[in-house]
Amino acid sequence: RVIVCSEFMKSEVNRSFNCPFDKVDVIFNGVDAKKFEFEWDEMERARCRAQFALPDEKIVMYVGRFVREKGIHVLLNAASVILSNEPKTKFVIVGGGNRENLEKFVRWYGLQDSVTFTGFMANRSLHQIYRIADVAVFPSLYEPFGIVALEGMAAGAAVVSSDAGGLKEVVLHDKTGTLAYAVNDESLAWAVLQVLRDPARAERLKAAARERLKTDFDWAHLALQTKAVYERVWSEFLQSYWADNTL
Repeated sequence: RVIVCSEFMKSEVNRSFNCPFDKVDVIFNGVDAKKFEFEWDEMERARCRAQFALPDEKIVMYVGRFVREKGIHVLLNAASVILSNEPKTKFVIVGGGNRENLEKFVRWYGLQDSVTFTGFMANRSLHQIYRIADVAVFPSLYEPFGIVALEGMAAGAAVVSSDAGGLKEVVLHDKTGTLAYAVNDESLAWAVLQVLRDPARAERLKAAARERLKTDFDWAHLALQTKAVYERVWSEFLQSYWADNTL
């Protein structure tokens, strides 16, 4: 049997490797939400937030590699539309890699006062960014699953993502987050503005997302699913002609 992380990848292995659908099991990836539940007082939080935005400004964050399939260029294209509607917005771009062309685009578009590139971040420093963000955006063009979206949910950020690949299975539109059409900056701007303009809706989606983490994306639950697949394979093997004269 073959284990994949999303229904999207189930279709991918069928298309690319001609693997029969009935041989493929979908078991989601998970997230350890506890790593985002560290204690910090309001003063420390305000000090962290002040590095990126004024008290009355909203923070839209992106975290990911600076490669085309992650769709960061879609977010930067959408930034001007978002700012024209919500000028008190700051964009925090987290990730490693070559960002020279992205920085050139930001300067050319006149966004340098609204966009901050933090460079690579990990562990608590990254988790703090998640926790101060009003919106966590994942505009991927291609995504087998999207663990970063789970991390955003675990940290308590309102999640906006494209509908590419497995992301639409992780982020349920208008239930646990907001989806935008992939490779569509106008749609992404609309989705971000939906969150910024309706805090009550954002809180409802965030609460639903945290609840879903306890079931569909809990590692203990996913481990049991994985164990069940191995037990099925072993049981079927013992009952097959392959086992004859071998055990």
